[in-house]
Amino acid sequence: MGVLQFNTSLSLTFYTNTRPTRSLPNRLNLTKTRVLRSAEPVQETGVSEEAVVPEEPPSIDFAFVSSKLLPDGTPDVHIRSASGGKKLRDIMLDSHIDLYGPYARPLLNCGGGGTCGTCLVEVVEGKELLSPRNDKEKEALKKRPKTWRLACQTMVGREDSRGQVVVQTLPDWKVHEWEN
Repeated sequence: MGVLQFNTSLSLTFYTNTRPTRSLPNRLNLTKTRVLRSAEPVQETGVSEEAVVPEEPPSIDFAFVSSKLLPDGTPDVHIRSASGGKKLRDIMLDSHIDLYGPYARPLLNCGGGGTCGTCLVEVVEGKELLSPRNDKEKEALKKRPKTWRLACQTMVGREDSRGQVVVQTLPDWKVHEWEN
């Protein structure tokens, strides 16, 4: 058993079929480091100005958890960041995350049309940042858990959204279970 912790607000426990030889890192930190740059005070008028800090553009932090375990028994986690207002499929492909597994060949998936179901993912955390299921998803996933989504039909937030999303890729093949 291992624990993934993102800041202190999210703690996910997983169980593996094999015994890990090493434990997971204690914390995976998804927060960005902000660089503060200060401007020199203006002495001409006798009034000093405070440091000018440029506003960081809004973004959503993602933790993509692979369905397979690393040789030491820990899950393969990829941390990425992207702006909102995009489909989850596009974010994953732009970040070079393995979305389709063995269905990655052009003739084995629908290319984002929502008809094949090969871009199936499980949203472990951050469901509030995603669009509700549309009709295509409701039809394709009616016998699947509510946390499973089609990445090609799932919009992630708005352009001004901030937050964290944990996504399990290829949930049919995963070798560990999440405990909420």
